[in-house]
This record gives sequence, C-alpha cells and structure tokens, in this order.
Amino acid sequence: MEFLIWMAIGIALMAVELVVPGGILGLIGYCAFLWGVFVALGEGTVALYAVLGLTALLIVLIIVFFNHFEKTWIGKLFTLGQRSTTKAGYVSNDVLDDLVGKEGV
Repeated sequence: MEFLIWMAIGIALMAVELVVPGGILGLIGYCAFLWGVFVALGEGTVALYAVLGLTALLIVLIIVFFNHFEKTWIGKLFTLGQRSTTKAGYVSNDVLDDLVGKEGV
C-alpha cells in the first residue's frame, strides 16, 4: 500500500504544477509517481524496465504534443493565430538601408 501513497503524492504534485509554474514540483511529482510504480511492480529489473519505458513514452508524447498542439482546437484557443512578419508590414526597428557600406565614427 506504500506505492499508492507515492503515486498519490506524485499526482498531487503534478496537479500543483499546473497552478504554480517552474517545473520543479512537476518533476518531483513525476519522480514520486514513478517510484510508486516501481514499488508496485516489485522493485526488480522488470519494474525498472517498465519505469524506463514509461519515461521514454512520456518523452515521445511531449515532443508530439508540443509539435502539434497549436493545430488542435484547444491549441488554437491558447495560441495567437497572427504572425507579425515583415512581409505583413511589421518592422521591429527602423530600416536604415542607406547606411549599408558606410563607416561609423
């Protein structure tokens, strides 16, 4: 039953991470959750491979999520659809093409 406590602590810390930015609480929560999984599976090599497999799967899911999030319907609610490009007429500073090739003092 100890593994349930570790998993609950991990889930709670990851939930707190949604409110408190920074990443530390989420990382600690993820480690606590994985420790609970490791203990639940018997603390052997099979458990270690399961934890490593879950971590690899999570890394792949995070990469896919961040690459495709802005294309989803909920991602369109969170991201700005407009782009401020020079082609659209937006310039961050004055263009001084007449100074190209001149020497400064």
